[in-house]
Amino acid sequence: MKNLVFIETYNRHGSGIIFPCRAKEENSYIVITNYHVIRDLNETSLNIRDCVNMEFYDNRGRKIDIEYIKNIELAYGEVFDNETDIAALLVVLDDAIHIEFEDYVCFEISQEAQVFT
Repeated sequence: MKNLVFIETYNRHGSGIIFPCRAKEENSYIVITNYHVIRDLNETSLNIRDCVNMEFYDNRGRKIDIEYIKNIELAYGEVFDNETDIAALLVVLDDAIHIEFEDYVCFEISQEAQVFT
């Protein structure tokens, strides 16, 4: 599956689905996963990019190496809740990487909460 992502942290691993996202930076993507996969990232003071391994591929089927991932942020607020075990990561890739999808997820930060539509 083109938009499947393997996610691995120090203590956990799982999968997610990646979608293009119009966010504060160009070449941004949202990765939807289970909260229990990334729960430990919420407790670290380290750069999240250094604490998670993500495996996904560009349009040509080549694995995207970590040096092309510029930033990874946890999405909070209304995005996840522990009862339904859903979470989201905002991933920003280097401009040299391009992944094409048919649909976009829109990411906005309002004064009250982060909103995905």
